[in-house]
Formats: sequence, C-alpha cells, structure tokens
Amino acid sequence: MIKNMTGLRNQSKEDIIAAGPDNVPAVITDQSGAPQGPATIKEGEFVFSIEAIIGAGDGDYEHGLEVIMNIHDQLKARGEEVLRSQSIAGAAIE
Repeated sequence: MIKNMTGLRNQSKEDIIAAGPDNVPAVITDQSGAPQGPATIKEGEFVFSIEAIIGAGDGDYEHGLEVIMNIHDQLKARGEEVLRSQSIAGAAIE
C-alpha cells in the first residue's frame, strides 16, 4: 500500500517505481501556510519538512541537507542494485 495525497491504493511492485512525469498534485506554501504555487512529485517520492532537515543537522540546516542527501544517495544506489539483480534473475528464469 502506498499512501499519498490521493489516498491509499493497492499497487504492484512495478507500479510503485515511478516512471514518467510527476503525477501527485501538491501545493507549495510559505511558512505562514499561504499558497505559493503548484508542485508535483512522482508516486513514491516524498518531501522533508524544514524541521526534519534541521533535526538531521542537529540544528544546522545546511548540514541537515548534506546528511539527508547522503542517506538518499546510499539508499538509491542500494535500490538500483536490487532492481538490477531482480531484473537479471527474472530474465534468467524466462
């Protein structure tokens, strides 16, 4: 199950991997909550709050960005490797 702004949906593993254009509508707001404009993200993507970024950096926003991006890069590389290995294994079986 994936929960996004459109609600809960059943999806296969292949559907979870977002491809193509952004497809989840969202609105960018300023700190007071006033709308600033539209934004869209792909299914399976997410946004970190400012508070989460500051927390990751122990109070330092820039350091928090660096920490989160490093974690993202490591997890993305691991995910790509898993997908490649599954694709190779699946091709070998067929």
